Amino acid sequence: MDPTQMAAEAEQLAERAHALAVQIQALGASAAAVGPVVDPFIYLLSVFLMACFVGYYVVWNVTPALHSPADVGDQRDIVGDSWSAPC
Repeated sequence: MDPTQMAAEAEQLAERAHALAVQIQALGASAAAVGPVVDPFIYLLSVFLMACFVGYYVVWNVTPALHSPADVGDQRDIVGDSWSAPC
């Protein structure tokens, strides 16, 4: 490919990129003027409520087999200290 031809194609590509950037800026400005403003409290409250629901379902959908290592400590307290070496 000829360097002059390559430079001409690069210039055309740069012009198209600039035109696309101008169009995106115009779309962003029009969307900002139309969209409603959300109160930050409502936004944070909705995030908190969604996190509560997700956390509830994550915790209660854990299989019982995954809870058994945590229960070993409770059984050790009832039966006796099984981790110490015999004397």
